[in-house]
Amino acid sequence: MFNHMLMKHALRAAVAVVAGIGLAVSLRAAQSQLPASQRFAAADKGPSTIDVSAYPPDMQAAYQLFVKKCGTCHTIARPINSEYVLEGEWEADVHDMATRAGRMMTADDAKQIYDFLVYDSKIRKADLYAQRQREMAAAAPLLAAQPSLDPTSSGRRLRIPSPDVIAEFDKGPSKINVSHYPTDLQRAYPVFVKKCGLCHSTARAINSDRVLESDWETDVNDMSTRAGKLISADEAKEIYNFLVYDSKVRKADLYQERQQSEAAKLPKK
Repeated sequence: MFNHMLMKHALRAAVAVVAGIGLAVSLRAAQSQLPASQRFAAADKGPSTIDVSAYPPDMQAAYQLFVKKCGTCHTIARPINSEYVLEGEWEADVHDMATRAGRMMTADDAKQIYDFLVYDSKIRKADLYAQRQREMAAAAPLLAAQPSLDPTSSGRRLRIPSPDVIAEFDKGPSKINVSHYPTDLQRAYPVFVKKCGLCHSTARAINSDRVLESDWETDVNDMSTRAGKLISADEAKEIYNFLVYDSKVRKADLYQERQQSEAAKLPKK
């Protein structure tokens, strides 16, 4: 129970730190003012390889895994040139990616990638790592004393379905009969299949419990931002329109239920 309370305190402190408390002069705080798309684009233009010849053998092996797994959905330059350096930052990021990747990335893969990124940060970005540690300690002394968090913990990123839930989505139907859909949405369907199928199974989106416009707006925007040039703005709009229409047709009951639930949260006039 004591360790659990410490973990909860650490996570609350981490949120406060990432929000910018005490980190106004840090690189992360400065870059976080930019939209994600601009930060990703800037990182994508940087070096796309790391010379790991002087790294320990296990880190050299982990580097190859990192390149293979993380390069599936975005450029390797993006994490290489990321402003992330601390254990907590990589813990959150690797957990996020591993959760989205589902079966494409095992828990062991995630742990190796996490270990590599932390080690590499301490070597290539040693000055920044030391600076960020000092800032973290000043802003949240208890957090600085905590051990590194588990990058595969299911206790983080609660807005993203757990790996078990995602696995269930992946097991469901992987195709939709769109023969009776409007012509423009019939054309949008193969765009959805092609683009969304690059990084995960289309079954995941097809069987998702996301149905409302706001659900899909958040999800498609997140996916297209991470995909960079792999998904154009027009393609993202087509995919969004298709997913919203499809939800109203195939998941009409859930769509109506969610609408009523959201309406109940509004202030009474």
